[in-house]
Amino acid sequence: MKNKKVLLLLLLFFLIPTFVFAVSNAKINGQKSVTITQLPVDLVFTADLAAMGNKLAFEYIIDVDFDGIISPIDQVVDFYYITDGVGWIRDPEDPDSDLAGDETGVDGKIRTTFTAEADDLFFPENMTIFLRVTDEDGSSDLLTIKVQVTPQPPFIQGKITDAVTGLAIPNIIVFAENSEESSIGYSDNNGNYRISVKPGTYNVAAMQMPMTHYQPSDSVVVTVSGTQSVTQNFALQPFGATVNGKLTKINGDPVPGILILAMGDEQTEFFSFAVSDANGDYSFGVVPGTVIISPSFMFNMSNENWPRDHYVDPPMDSIVVAQGQTATSNFVFKPYTSFVTGRCTVNGTGLANVSVQGFSFDMTTFSMNFYETVSDQDGNYRLGVLPGVISSITAEIDGYDLQSPMTGGYFNVNVAAGQTVSGKDFAFTVSELSVISGRVTFNNGSPASNVYVVANNQWEESPQGFLINYTDGNGNFQFDNPLDGDYQVGVYKSGYSSEPAMRYFYLSWGMDATDQNFVLSPGTGIETRDRVLKPIAINLFQNYPNPFNPTTNIRFQLSESERVSIVIFNTSGQTIRVLADGSFSAGEHQLEWDGRDQFGHKVSSGVYFYQLKTDGFNKVLRMILTK
Repeated sequence: MKNKKVLLLLLLFFLIPTFVFAVSNAKINGQKSVTITQLPVDLVFTADLAAMGNKLAFEYIIDVDFDGIISPIDQVVDFYYITDGVGWIRDPEDPDSDLAGDETGVDGKIRTTFTAEADDLFFPENMTIFLRVTDEDGSSDLLTIKVQVTPQPPFIQGKITDAVTGLAIPNIIVFAENSEESSIGYSDNNGNYRISVKPGTYNVAAMQMPMTHYQPSDSVVVTVSGTQSVTQNFALQPFGATVNGKLTKINGDPVPGILILAMGDEQTEFFSFAVSDANGDYSFGVVPGTVIISPSFMFNMSNENWPRDHYVDPPMDSIVVAQGQTATSNFVFKPYTSFVTGRCTVNGTGLANVSVQGFSFDMTTFSMNFYETVSDQDGNYRLGVLPGVISSITAEIDGYDLQSPMTGGYFNVNVAAGQTVSGKDFAFTVSELSVISGRVTFNNGSPASNVYVVANNQWEESPQGFLINYTDGNGNFQFDNPLDGDYQVGVYKSGYSSEPAMRYFYLSWGMDATDQNFVLSPGTGIETRDRVLKPIAINLFQNYPNPFNPTTNIRFQLSESERVSIVIFNTSGQTIRVLADGSFSAGEHQLEWDGRDQFGHKVSSGVYFYQLKTDGFNKVLRMILTK
């Protein structure tokens, strides 16, 4: 998972190692926007806080679609906190892992400086990075860094052109990925791109985002040896037609931030997507012929912008589009009139934020519907559904085990039009907590109280991945139920360094990382690395890469040896491939899907689902195969 952070993360980690919850006067080198043209360069971040002692956060967001604003298609790629008066936590043997800090003391201001060296970074050219800074009072500001630094060789480089006209195409993203590294580049106004890479073999592909005019390229294998750069050109095929439309509620209000997919039939076999803007509008290129368009909830599971009390009607549209035509397909979100209700509890007390999911499958039409909601502060939930038989209703929340119903959910629940079926309750128990804990002492053995402790999850770019605590009067600290991932833990006390400087380990659900101890002294800390790698919980992870072409990796972990089934199916619920059906040992496993069905035929581009089933565990995730 750490490799997935790509060069984007490297860029951000080196460029912007400071994080600010700044409410006013947030600036980079005294400005709201800076352009980097050469290295080395000092980047100084300053901000005035809403209150002394506040912690501040930076979200790092890549302007994927080059529109100069933060849009739903842009990617949040990193997240950090800095606390007023808490300085840098440094690792002398691995400066890349330093955790940025405040350089001004507790004064209601943040200042932090980083020097980006010429040999530190693999820069994508022509990249814009948004830095959204937010204070604890909720106020925020927006900063930008424009990267125009010449990257370092060796390169994968080339030119992106229109396959019909031969003209150069700007603003095309080029991906270069393997199991160890993932890098990107962008084509300039002349269609040229270059990506700094390490020697190795890469899958390279080019894609326009959003997909308004050009189809993505096929993936090409490129090998880079030594310092020799490799040229790989791409000629992208125009879609040939356009579909646009509008997403609204029944009262006419726009529905922004919804993913809409377009797919071809067996003759065209293409894939395209767009995200509705603030006005609910969308537009994407399509291949002439029969086009299937859908903003279905199947493609928007876990999308915060989806109005949970509404469904889209129709769920999909099939239209015939001619060469050069611009067709229209609008969708309306209507409120549910049928519901399933219940309460989620732990030891009799209401449990909030439980994800309750429904699933229905029509054997006659092979159509599927997914439903989802979350429980409120009292544990109550209200799941909107379409009338008919709901195949299953399940509930889950991290850190808790389902106790009732013992079957794991409710099955074949019949809900009539306008009916509310109540009493579908879920009872949970607190699962075995994952814990990160340790003790901080001075070098004379006495406890070090009120020491700042950070646990940074390198998988998670959100507040849940950057945990902050302080030691108690005995020098002890503990983080309960952290997310799984690769962690680095460090401590800070003004005037002291720690031994070790940083600790590193892998943590999985139900696993403890105890005895993460530190000794403070006036001298230089000595870094050691401790790794804990035994997973003791079952889980299915997001495939990588995603979207993908031609192959993707599916990773899962088991707490004990047991029989596992991993099945890939399409949006109609039809089984495409049984990827695994047999016994696996405890630990982590990885399978590869080559985009072929059970008969060895290549499947068409589009959305697919993969399901992990064991005796007592069932999880489904979504993946996208591009052409």
